[in-house]
Amino acid sequence: MEKTLRGEVHATVAVLLRRLGDLYLKVKQESRALELTEQAADINVRVYGHDHPKHAEDEYTIGIICFRLKMLEPSLEHLRTSLAVYLKVLDDENDK
Repeated sequence: MEKTLRGEVHATVAVLLRRLGDLYLKVKQESRALELTEQAADINVRVYGHDHPKHAEDEYTIGIICFRLKMLEPSLEHLRTSLAVYLKVLDDENDK
């Protein structure tokens, strides 16, 4: 798999994990989708950092999956984090 070719902490691995998570979400296997999406998010944070739109997107997706799993507190936490990152990114862009 791609992990062995490029290393485990690589943006391409995160994309593949995220796509697999999306597929599991479509077939209503939310727990597996959450696991894969969290793995992708961990990689994206290591590659791009916390103040990046990819991190905000990952947090949003994790929040939605948590909501589907009736994990309401974690869902709200992830959605708030997503919003905070997007606001920071937009504010940084406006400062330029």
